[in-house]
Amino acid sequence: MSFRYRYEDVTDDAVVSGKSAGVSTLRTVVGNKSLPYKGWSAYLEAENVFVVGDDDYRNLGAAHLSNGVTNRPVVADPALTEW
Repeated sequence: MSFRYRYEDVTDDAVVSGKSAGVSTLRTVVGNKSLPYKGWSAYLEAENVFVVGDDDYRNLGAAHLSNGVTNRPVVADPALTEW
């Protein structure tokens, strides 16, 4: 199991609104490896990236991953969960 907190701040002169972007994220990874059996083993891992606080950034996520913010710079680390 591991945790990583990250804060990213982006200022982009190309954004017409002149607003900057800032996002705090917490990445959690949980994994488990089975004991070997006849030379084989299995490993399963889950990862979750969670936005901590406000959505003051644009993530350009596809479909359900988009946060809908369009007047701030892009921070390409959308909230997600995957196996």
